[in-house]
Amino acid sequence: MAGVAVHRGGAAVPQDDFYFADATETRSTLEPSATATGADGTALVVNSSAQLHSGAGAEPNTCSWPSFLAASAPGLVFVQLVEAQAADGGSCP
Repeated sequence: MAGVAVHRGGAAVPQDDFYFADATETRSTLEPSATATGADGTALVVNSSAQLHSGAGAEPNTCSWPSFLAASAPGLVFVQLVEAQAADGGSCP
């Protein structure tokens, strides 16, 4: 989903988040000036200790982005697929 910014510990992380410019899910081109996900809906977060990560923006009304414990480690890539959730934890419309 386009228009989502990564949050870590409840705040935006503009020095540590990167977003892709690809129109498809190839995830090959970072857009240095981007402040939220593009058409492919992908973000890359670096320099992160184990803490809650979430998102903000583009979620449907009455929905929010869930938080997940995550961290970065040198030489490793972790992938987390996330969808906005309704207040009851169910799927968003």
